[in-house]
Amino acid sequence: MGVLVVFDIDGVLIDSYKGIPIFYRKVLPGIEGFDIVDGEMLYRYELYAEGLGVLRIDWWPRVMPWLTRGEIIGLLEEYWKVRHGLSRLMPGTYWLLEKLNREGFIVSSVSYKDDLPGYKVKRIKDFGLDSYLRDILIVDRDAPTRLEGIRFLMDTYSVNTAYYIDDKPGALWKIKHVDKRVKTILYRFPFEEEFPWRGVNAGDYIVYSLPELYNLLKSISKNP
Repeated sequence: MGVLVVFDIDGVLIDSYKGIPIFYRKVLPGIEGFDIVDGEMLYRYELYAEGLGVLRIDWWPRVMPWLTRGEIIGLLEEYWKVRHGLSRLMPGTYWLLEKLNREGFIVSSVSYKDDLPGYKVKRIKDFGLDSYLRDILIVDRDAPTRLEGIRFLMDTYSVNTAYYIDDKPGALWKIKHVDKRVKTILYRFPFEEEFPWRGVNAGDYIVYSLPELYNLLKSISKNP
C-alpha cells in the first residue's frame, strides 16, 4: 500500500497566473468594445472569483449582460490563449514527480475544470504532466467536488490517509472541516502579491517550494 499524494494543478505544478493580469490589462483593452477601465474592473472581480472557485463562464455573463453567449465564448478562448501561452511549470515539477513516482508514492491530481470543456486536461497534457500522474480527475466531470475526488482515489487505492496540495487556503479550509483523513498542504504560491488570500494559512502544513514539499512528504508519510 503506497502513500497517496493528490495535487491541484494551477499554482502548484503549473504557474498559470502570470497571464491573468496581462489579459485584463493589456489584451482586453485592445479588443473592440473594451477599454482600460473594463479590464481593471474585471481583473478585480477575477481575483476574488479565483479564490472562490467561480469560473468566468459563470460570472462574466452576470457582470457583462450586454454580451451574447457567443461573444462570451469567443472572449474565453482569447483569455485561455493568453493565459496558457504564458504558463510555465513550477521550478522542480518534473524532478518532484519523478522522485515521488520512483519512490512508490501514488501520484494523482484532482483539480477544477476550466471554462472551456476539456481544456484543463489539454493544458496538463501540453506540459507532459499526464506521464507522471496515475489519475487526472476533473471536478464537475469526474467528481462533484475536490473532496469527493480525493475520497474516490482513497477508495481506489485502499488508503486511510491522503495528502492534498493546493495553493488556495479556501480549498484546504473546506476539506479540513469535513474529512480529517485528508492532510492538507498549502503551497505558498510565490507570485501572490495581489491575491486576496495572501497571508492566510489554512492547511495542516505549509511549504514554499517543491523541493521543500518533497522533504515534507518524505517526513510525514513515515510518521503519519
